[in-house]
Amino acid sequence: PKGGDATIHWHTLAYRSYNPFRGKGLMKAFTKFALDEYTRARPGIQLWTAIHSDNVASIGLSKALGLEIDDALTKEVGESVIMVRK
Repeated sequence: PKGGDATIHWHTLAYRSYNPFRGKGLMKAFTKFALDEYTRARPGIQLWTAIHSDNVASIGLSKALGLEIDDALTKEVGESVIMVRK
């Protein structure tokens, strides 16, 4: 994300789920597995994602994966919520 400490190694998190798989509880376990493998191979990175503010399910998934809303960065972009995991 823009702003903040330029020495941080930010990596972007993005995921997508399509019908008929939405709402089946598949994303949390799979995305957690993928993130664990990804971050294990890249120590010291930090993750960020931008989620439309009305996408409650995606915000909940990101929170379950350990990301938190960054209020300062969110204010900069308007209609999206910026979430980070440090």
